[in-house]
Amino acid sequence: LTVNGNIKSIEFNNYNYKNVLANGTLKNKIFNGSGSINDPNLKIDTLTGILDFSTKVPAFHFSSAIAASNLKNLGLTNQNFTFSGKLNLNFSGSNIDNFLGTARIKDAILHINDKRLSFDSLTLSSYYINPKKYLSLQTNELEASIEGNFKVAQLPDAFMLLLNKYYPAYISKPKKDIAEQDFSFSVKTKNIEDYIFLVNKNLKGFNNMSVNGSIDLSKNKLIINSNIPSFSYKTASFNNIDISANGDNNIVDVKVNIGETIINDTLKFPNTKINIKAQNDISDINIKTSGTQTLHEPDLSVKLQTFSDGFKLLFNPSSFVINNKKWTLKQGGELAFLKNVFTASEVRFQHDNQELAISTKPSADKTSNIEVELKNFSIGDVTPYIIKTPSLEGSMTGKISIADAFNNPDISFDTKTDQFRFENDSFGVIKASGEYSTKNNTLKAKISSDNLFY
Repeated sequence: LTVNGNIKSIEFNNYNYKNVLANGTLKNKIFNGSGSINDPNLKIDTLTGILDFSTKVPAFHFSSAIAASNLKNLGLTNQNFTFSGKLNLNFSGSNIDNFLGTARIKDAILHINDKRLSFDSLTLSSYYINPKKYLSLQTNELEASIEGNFKVAQLPDAFMLLLNKYYPAYISKPKKDIAEQDFSFSVKTKNIEDYIFLVNKNLKGFNNMSVNGSIDLSKNKLIINSNIPSFSYKTASFNNIDISANGDNNIVDVKVNIGETIINDTLKFPNTKINIKAQNDISDINIKTSGTQTLHEPDLSVKLQTFSDGFKLLFNPSSFVINNKKWTLKQGGELAFLKNVFTASEVRFQHDNQELAISTKPSADKTSNIEVELKNFSIGDVTPYIIKTPSLEGSMTGKISIADAFNNPDISFDTKTDQFRFENDSFGVIKASGEYSTKNNTLKAKISSDNLFY
């Protein structure tokens, strides 16, 4: 059958392509020839080669030049991408798991919302060296490879199956049967920050990152090693991160070393070490960091228990030093978030005669109502982390209540502060009580300072 003509429209993937020109022969489900497309959202100047649908797995051997394309309008992406470039395809396959051969893109120009991304070439290749399969992806900003016995479409379920071993209540086992997976993988990035921004606008960094590891489902083995030079989330930034994870049929051991953590201008933590050991929905978590001159030697130890509807934190004896004062967190304190309800009990920080205790009280509407009790608490130790100016100092005793803490908090307070100083001016004893509504942004307060000599 000889094909020579203009196809006014043809539908594919719920899009109606217009002005398709085809020239060539069609014999035994094999098309050999050339073509072009002049559609409002896709302009292909030349397409030359062979499309073979004569076997169960189709084969593609052709080259083309895409002058312009709008991938969103074609229904291929959710975001506004435009693309042009040259394609050279020599592969067989109907999906990523039976893909064999090579697909190349070169001289590419890729925009999102009229901003050009750092992308000019891509090579996807797959082949067998019995019994292993090799799949690799290479662009100017990313190199990734996987080798062994694997099904790409089932990789997310393979990870979930392993995590279910350690968190059976919190992470459900995949419903579908998973083929045997025994593979190793490697990912290296270059300047990938523009692409990270597409995933989450609050994330930055991950340039020059490396991740490698292996998974063996038959032996329930998991190995991951990663190095991330830097990344940030909103205002917090993290530098020189090393992550390792080793798991077997019973337990997974995760170690995280962070060279520097910057929360804000005054809160910085160098050399943070995090160790997590998890099995059967119980995670023992230990966090140690060097801290700063003001806040240092934090040593936090907790037991995290996960449930299908939330989690519970049980505190082991922990401590930190702030302004040369060692604070301890007593064993037995508990925080829980179950069925969308937050509860706290016996979370008590102490230093000499100072104390800060956090608890919750049940409410009829099942909102989270938090109470903070203070005894001789030196406010000057913490206010610099909240506000830089004005300078506030004093020893506070009293109660702060927060109703509906995670939705529309209403804050009420009743406190007495001894030796209160405002910008180094002494006011003596200050009594304060009142309410603040975040919903209405209103404050009602009564403040008194009945001091004879102030």
